[in-house]
Amino acid sequence: KSHVTSEQVNKAVQELEQLAQKKIQENAVPGLAIVIVFQDKARYANGFGVRDVNTKAPVDADTVFQLASVSKPIGSTVVAALVGEDKITWDSKLSVLDSTFAMFDPWVTREVTIRDMYAQR
Repeated sequence: KSHVTSEQVNKAVQELEQLAQKKIQENAVPGLAIVIVFQDKARYANGFGVRDVNTKAPVDADTVFQLASVSKPIGSTVVAALVGEDKITWDSKLSVLDSTFAMFDPWVTREVTIRDMYAQR
């Protein structure tokens, strides 16, 4: 069961659109795409700004950015530091670390580990 309501999702969409436009106007980023998935459905998908500053090609919901996958290396470095400090292990269950964590399947919610998530299994 989701801990987030449909109303909260709708409010977040409005706030994200305003934030996205503000950051583009401030020249913080040339473009970005936002997708919100709620209750297993894409509730919102939109692009803002440009994907290429030279061609001015617009960003849309289907834009594939020319960017290496950097979130996993950064995240895993943080996790590795916590493992090194004996605060967690690679086999720590996410449901133990965060009681609000939930996936579609209750068994997976209960059993999935940090290792599972980084191995994408």
